[in-house]
Amino acid sequence: MKPSPIRTLLLILTFASASTAAICQAPSPTPATLGTKWTLHYADGTTEVLTIQRAEPGQDPDFSSNHGGTAKIMINGGNKVMIVANDCILSGTITDNQVKDGKVMAGDCPHPGAWTAQKK
Repeated sequence: MKPSPIRTLLLILTFASASTAAICQAPSPTPATLGTKWTLHYADGTTEVLTIQRAEPGQDPDFSSNHGGTAKIMINGGNKVMIVANDCILSGTITDNQVKDGKVMAGDCPHPGAWTAQKK
């Protein structure tokens, strides 16, 4: 079942639970924070590579997929990762540039189930 847009928005807001002032003052993430390339390994055996794209100053970059389309990657609190692509939201915890506990948070994802990732 596909969640409503309001539920999806609430999930994103919950993930980014920081004070409004902190959010407004936070600088845009840099490639050093987000990395330039993410390799995701899904439970169904599929591998996807997300590569950072050039962004305008002050804008969050998109990541292009080797399967087509783009995604946004957010890292909150230093180690909480959220990847948003189309109607799919993935979440996990990053440690030493790796996500080992990835799961589908919400939406209609083409690769349901667990996932892992390496950030470069």
